[in-house]
Amino acid sequence: MKNKDIAYAVLSGGKSKRMGIDKALMHHGEKTFLQCALELLSRFTDSPLISGQKRGEAYDRYIHIPDIIKDRGPLGGIHALLENSPAGKVLVVPVDMPLLGVETIRLLEEKHGKDDYISTFEIDGFPLMLPGIYDRRLLPLIRQKLSGEDYALRRLLEAGIPYSLIPATHIREKLRNVNTMHEWKKLR
Repeated sequence: MKNKDIAYAVLSGGKSKRMGIDKALMHHGEKTFLQCALELLSRFTDSPLISGQKRGEAYDRYIHIPDIIKDRGPLGGIHALLENSPAGKVLVVPVDMPLLGVETIRLLEEKHGKDDYISTFEIDGFPLMLPGIYDRRLLPLIRQKLSGEDYALRRLLEAGIPYSLIPATHIREKLRNVNTMHEWKKLR
C-alpha cells in the first residue's frame, strides 16, 4: 500500500570522494545503484524523488531536487528534500545501499512514530541516520545546523527532538553501504 503522507527519495548528490567515481552509476548486478534505489522506492510511491544532479536521460522522468545550500553533505540533501517535498515527511535512502529491500523500508515505516521527527536504524547502539524518515518539523533545526560548521546528521539527535532508533543488528547486511572500490568488490 502506498503512503501519501510520506515522500520517498534517493540521496545521491554526494561527491563519492572515497570511491573515486560517481557511486550512483556503479553497478550491482545488471543495474546501477541509482536504478536499484529507484526501483525499490517505486514499490512505495509512483514518484520517487532524486536528491542531487541529473544523470542522463534514463532518469529524466524523476523529479530531481538539487541542494539549496551546496557542499553540506547529506544534511544539505535532506534540507532540500524537506523544503521541496509535497509531503510532510521524507523517507530517504542513500544511493550506496544497493542491498536494501522492501522489508527494510516497511520496517522503517512501521516503527516510525507519529510524533517522531526522525526514525532510523541503529546497530550496536550506533545510529545509522540513513535510511531514515525525516519530518518537515526539523527544518528550523536543519537550517541552524547548515549555517554552522557541523553538518553531521547524528547531531540532530542531540537537539532534544523526538526520534526512534530501530534495532537492526539482524538486518546488518541489508544496511551495508558501499563507499570504496574494495567494498564494491566484496558486494559482487
